[in-house]
Amino acid sequence: MRDKNENEIKSKIQMFLVFSDNETPAKRKSCLYGIAVIIITLYQKVRSQNVESISTQKAMNYLPMLKESLLKSFRDKDAKVQNAGFDTLFNIIKICKEAFLFDEPLFKEFFDAICTSIADQLSESKEWAKKCNELLRDVVYVACQNYNNFDLNMFIQFITDKFVNAKNNDFVVTMLRWIELIHSINNIPILNMMPDILPRLLQNLNTKPTQSNKSEAGHQRDISKKSQEQLMRFLNEFHNKDYRTLYLENQIIDTLLAHLLRKNPDQSQNQHELSKLEALIWLREFLIFFQKDFHEIAQEQEESQQRKFNEMVLKQEKQDQEHANQNHQLVTLESMNSEFQQEFSQNEDPMIMPPIDDNVNLDYLDAKSIVENNFERQYPAIIKVIVKYANIVKGDYLRVVEMINSTLLSLLIQTMDSKDEFQYIFNELKRQFRDSKTTKTKDIILDWFIELFKEFQEDIIEFYNDIFDELISSLNFQEQNIVNKVLELLSMLSKSNEKYLRKTIKKLIEKIHSMGDRNQFIVGQVIQVLCQSINDERVFLEFGRVLRDYQNDLYFIEEMIDFLTYTIAGDQYHESFRLKLRGKKPTECLASKEKLFNALLKTWSYNSVSTISLCLITRNYELAYYIIFRFTQIQIDKDKLVQFSKLVQLLESPTLAYLRIELMSNTLQQKYLIKTLQGILMILPICKSFYCLKTRIECVKFSKLDPPLKQSTIDQQFFGQPYEFNDQFKMDDILRQFDQKVIIMKDFYEKRDKLREEIFKLEKQKLKEQSLRAMQQNPQAPNDGLTKRISAAYSYVIPVNQKLPPK
Repeated sequence: MRDKNENEIKSKIQMFLVFSDNETPAKRKSCLYGIAVIIITLYQKVRSQNVESISTQKAMNYLPMLKESLLKSFRDKDAKVQNAGFDTLFNIIKICKEAFLFDEPLFKEFFDAICTSIADQLSESKEWAKKCNELLRDVVYVACQNYNNFDLNMFIQFITDKFVNAKNNDFVVTMLRWIELIHSINNIPILNMMPDILPRLLQNLNTKPTQSNKSEAGHQRDISKKSQEQLMRFLNEFHNKDYRTLYLENQIIDTLLAHLLRKNPDQSQNQHELSKLEALIWLREFLIFFQKDFHEIAQEQEESQQRKFNEMVLKQEKQDQEHANQNHQLVTLESMNSEFQQEFSQNEDPMIMPPIDDNVNLDYLDAKSIVENNFERQYPAIIKVIVKYANIVKGDYLRVVEMINSTLLSLLIQTMDSKDEFQYIFNELKRQFRDSKTTKTKDIILDWFIELFKEFQEDIIEFYNDIFDELISSLNFQEQNIVNKVLELLSMLSKSNEKYLRKTIKKLIEKIHSMGDRNQFIVGQVIQVLCQSINDERVFLEFGRVLRDYQNDLYFIEEMIDFLTYTIAGDQYHESFRLKLRGKKPTECLASKEKLFNALLKTWSYNSVSTISLCLITRNYELAYYIIFRFTQIQIDKDKLVQFSKLVQLLESPTLAYLRIELMSNTLQQKYLIKTLQGILMILPICKSFYCLKTRIECVKFSKLDPPLKQSTIDQQFFGQPYEFNDQFKMDDILRQFDQKVIIMKDFYEKRDKLREEIFKLEKQKLKEQSLRAMQQNPQAPNDGLTKRISAAYSYVIPVNQKLPPK
């Protein structure tokens, strides 16, 4: 009887299905309504017997017969047929309920048809499809709450694929509601789908309302609002540690990086769009999550290893105690060792404490593997993001970027173990520094270098010191903060390595030499920052050694010595070095102040005025007195007069107050000092500097100093130790060295002046020839042009600091 009823129902359904291919829309629609009537009647008949599960199963038995006709009706050209098809499907879902979901292929096909209709802009049955979708959402919610045999992973992946590929706004809203529904159900692993749906959720935030269609604009606002709300819900849920894994966090960070580094096809869009800002917030949070979770796993591993180690130590102590109880006699160290080796070899497990790596748990191994891969791929990409958005975002979002920067740097320092891991980070930092065009970007990268060098100085210096060549090349001495940080890095490299110090100073001098507008401030800035990390004595000695290599440009040596002299004498930061030169503080690099002075003098002798200044700074007044007479053999030009004027100003500075006070002492040193100052006074022309120095000398009451006076202990206490001339520090040798440098400088300036005259004549002749050719080509032109050209030729002067071409 049961088979007879089923056959009868199938024959009736088949009778209606005949009309599904009929050319008349009315008959196709009647076919669908007839099928719906059969399904509803069947449901009501079985329900009258109070067996709902049987009705559901019976309806599902006939559904495969109806599938093709229903799917075809959804694509029908007639809107009424489409509506009838969705009306039939609505009744089927209502009757079958959760059983409709358990047939996976059938469910996918019908759900895909519903989605297609909703996504179709021209579909007239869209509202009917939405009703089927709403009913299906209710069915899914009940199935997820009550049934365990529903394939949630399949369904979540299906929804994810639909949402990611959605193009129509109506369909995007529909998929967002599905995601909200799944998220509202407990114990569903929806967070695992975040790497797939996150890009689309972020993309939805940039949806801009159109002015032409109010309905469409409403949809776009709804999409943006719902996407942002859903992102906030997901992010709040990730704060629960139970829902997170390092692998998932790593996947999400990769997704965010791909979104943040993607180039917009529309170049008119700026990076202030909401999706990029939201992605930055997510990246900040997930870096913090990753750092916390990795730290916890590493800490658990460390505690586990320590616990096992303690157990092994206790076990060994127990064995030692048992062994001691068995042997009461004294034994020698050799017998104890041989007995232990014998026992060790007989033990089945000879390892007293197995290697730590054998006890590493799988979570820790997975975490380390993820981190090692991140060094090569992910962390350099995050550095790109930091550099890219640090120059774009402002306000609160700038603080987000700064937080990403600090978190990543902290994470790197905590997880970096191998020297090989440095290369990926440093290559990216060097690339970004080389391509950076803003101060903000350079500042961030330099902070990275400084922190990494502080933590891994030896490893980095050994393998990555080439970065310093690029840092020096990038110096322009216009951005104070950048210059200070670059010099700080150079100091860190050179602090513990003599070779690198010399190389660094050589590169810095090459950079200064290549600059056309070098000045006292630049040199003082370089010296000040270097001396904050490196011994000032070493710095000045290395500058002197390197400068002696510039024999082909003695003008540059003279200029640099002038800068260095006034840096030593006038800068308050170099008080310690001045005390060493005066003998009030012991030297560190050389054995005595005499050797330090002699080492400096080898270079300072190229500048005669700076040599006098160095003698006055070091209280070597007797040597200054003998040198001042040699200015009768030195050509006094404008540059030297300017240097003497600067020296007079320097004598009035607070740093040389001891020299002015020493004028009051009644010693032989005072006699040499006053005579030296009088010599400077005679060299100076009548000017402000002349009257300033004259007034200072007139303040001293001269007394007869015929017999040589010895320096008292009080003078030594306040002014410093006198210089002792001996076999190693001879006055005659120093003066002879100075005379040789005077001759060298004299020859250099004579050759330069001669070459300048030759160039002047060549330029003059060249201008004359150009003027004559111009007159021959245009005889009617006035002679004023020739007169101006000849005047320009005679007025042509080569600047003093201009490099001259080889003869």
